[in-house]
Amino acid sequence: MKNDMLLTLLLSTVAFSSAGMVGAVELPGFLKGAIPEQLQDLPWYERSYEFTLIRTPVKVRPIDFKLESLFLGIAFVYFIAHLIGKARNRALAKAWLKTAMPLLEDEFAFVGKEDAPAGHHFGTGEGDGKLVWNGGGEALAYASGRRGVDGLQILFRLTPFHDPFELLYTFLYNTATGSSKPVISDTISLTFLLPFQSPDNISGVFAIAEKSVLRESRQGRFDMTFAKVLDGENVNSQRQLDARYAIMSEVGDLTDAFLGDIGDKGNAQRNRVGLQAALNNSEAGNYLYSLVLSDQPEKRPETGAIPVEKRKRKLVLTLRMPKSQSGAKASLSLVEAACNLVDALELGNAKLNNTTINKLRQTRVAVDKELTEEATKYDREDEEEARQAAKKKAEQEKFDKLSPAEQEKKKQVEKKRQQRKAQGKQMTAR
Repeated sequence: MKNDMLLTLLLSTVAFSSAGMVGAVELPGFLKGAIPEQLQDLPWYERSYEFTLIRTPVKVRPIDFKLESLFLGIAFVYFIAHLIGKARNRALAKAWLKTAMPLLEDEFAFVGKEDAPAGHHFGTGEGDGKLVWNGGGEALAYASGRRGVDGLQILFRLTPFHDPFELLYTFLYNTATGSSKPVISDTISLTFLLPFQSPDNISGVFAIAEKSVLRESRQGRFDMTFAKVLDGENVNSQRQLDARYAIMSEVGDLTDAFLGDIGDKGNAQRNRVGLQAALNNSEAGNYLYSLVLSDQPEKRPETGAIPVEKRKRKLVLTLRMPKSQSGAKASLSLVEAACNLVDALELGNAKLNNTTINKLRQTRVAVDKELTEEATKYDREDEEEARQAAKKKAEQEKFDKLSPAEQEKKKQVEKKRQQRKAQGKQMTAR
């Protein structure tokens, strides 16, 4: 009975895919016994295969299972693509993290997944060593125990080759919307969560991004609206930065703090911070997507201004996923540069002056006021509608208490008032 069921599955599966190979297919001898002699001259996919299944005579014609064979074939291809895509993504993430572990363990006291921050909305799938996987396309690692950093989140966003339907949707979405921002790509984002800095945790917004992805790195980000792109002549060369990068800064003092002043007088600051040494490295620079220092959220708050005690500062280094061990090693110089920048912030080597801090503070006060007004706009409208409704109800109740003669008199007065009002509008229009 088990052999009969396997035979049914085999015949229905190959029916559609093998329909064009009629002359080339020769059935094994043990299968011919299941075919009545009068049907053996027909093509194999038109023959009836007779056998008994659970004491019930059954006839099967492969040609009757075209649609089923198609769906089964699609499911089989999807399953194989899922396994290959999942294995590919896991191998890339694990290989990079394995290469980066010596540096991470030297910089942080703990690297792993056990101390992943509470309350984050990340999947809790099976972990590969230090990684927590969310499906086959996202993985998270966490590090803690370092001066000047509350924690480091390493997020791998990988192309979902394990889900062909998602790839197809992304392609159709980008084509239909003309979007220049890829929804999915192979990237690594290292988010350094910086400690609270009294009194209002302000650091300003500063970013460096490769020019080819400048639009993508800014699109849809609330925090990047604070920073302006420095597009003046010789902006990069004046600060000894490779021309392939774009500089975005909220105020000039931020640019001087992280990249040094213009000309030779900024060399000492450049040596202290050390960003150019890593960014100008031709091999390492191939993996830089963006480096962003921000004290604002990526998405515009919809519930009003963020309270000072909940305002977060962070440094986010986003890399293209290296596909080789040599590329992974080269990208580590960028990770080390980000750690050095954290040290510069902690030790005051990239400190802003009081005038700049006050300017940043005033900007945030204005933005917070705007966010609060936006969040309470509908509440104010509802309150006004309720007030008008209550006023109208009170007037109607007062009107109902009048005698019929008084009601008629009040109607005439209201009618004349409306007429005068209409006449006034006509005179104004002329």
